[in-house]
Amino acid sequence: MPSDTDIIAVVKADAYGHGAVPVAKRLAGAGVKRFAVATLDEAIELRRGGIKGEILVLGYTAPALAGKISRYKVTQAIVSEEHAEELLRHKRGKLSTLFAINTGMNRIGLSALESENTEHTVRRYYKELGARGIFTHLAVAGSPRADDVEYTERQLDSFGSLLAALSDLNLTEAHALNSIGGLIYGSDTRGGEAVRLGIVLYGLLPREDFVLPKGIHPVLTWKTTASSVFKVKAGESIGYSRSYIAKRDSIIATLTTGYADGYPRLLSGRADVLVNGRRARVVGNICMDQMMIDVSDVGEVRTGDEVILIGRSGDEVITADELASRMGTIGYEIVAGISKRVERICIN
Repeated sequence: MPSDTDIIAVVKADAYGHGAVPVAKRLAGAGVKRFAVATLDEAIELRRGGIKGEILVLGYTAPALAGKISRYKVTQAIVSEEHAEELLRHKRGKLSTLFAINTGMNRIGLSALESENTEHTVRRYYKELGARGIFTHLAVAGSPRADDVEYTERQLDSFGSLLAALSDLNLTEAHALNSIGGLIYGSDTRGGEAVRLGIVLYGLLPREDFVLPKGIHPVLTWKTTASSVFKVKAGESIGYSRSYIAKRDSIIATLTTGYADGYPRLLSGRADVLVNGRRARVVGNICMDQMMIDVSDVGEVRTGDEVILIGRSGDEVITADELASRMGTIGYEIVAGISKRVERICIN
């Protein structure tokens, strides 16, 4: 993308599970001045954590909270004409907003298909609601399928046309490109003056079949601890529902992580962890606070030893994308699901 393209760092969902405030602070230290979140509460968390600059709330905020939007100097997305009207009615002090434009995602926003009505709505409210610009979201930006490429082109055309129609308003902000959109369409002027970088900031794949540029790697390592190591005989069962029966005499380690920490129960019997640089299989049903692994083939393991759930150990690597593929989902869900009780440590 061009060197003058501004970056909006998307740190919603606790920075995709990585820790919103420490991640935002690290990005701010690298020169990032614009951030995006999903909810007003997330924006307030950043403000209270000392984050300056623009914080854009990408989703709906109840108009009755307009006073908080003003107090915390947050930029609020306007998701419909009704939303604009109600925000105006509840306005208490100066507001900063952006109009969400629906160019084909069909989720939120003023309809780009009804361009005249949308233009009229923007012109009607932009001054009183302190609108800085418009934004949209691409539905299939990374897909190589011909029909999807055509769909993305139509989205960008619609957005670019509306932006041109509003050029006399001298709006300062306009953005359509997400992580994968920025990597593919970053030089396309229809995408606006900024790109919203989300999943790529964390070194994860925006699509399962996508190849990230050289030098981009996952930033998260998720570690846990072996709390117990014991032997079981062939034929013994492990855990709830006796879902796993040992086929041989085995050594089992219990870990201090479960589905309440965000390690999905659907990975029971499907995933590996890393111990001493080798893979060990999860056995039995994952519990709320604990899980068991077979460490028979990984060398000596003791109580208190470190175990890697996501990350590298020796030559072996387990990624969030690998875990996602084991349960038919996407890496986003894995990292965003890591619960608040898992301590985040930011290493410079």
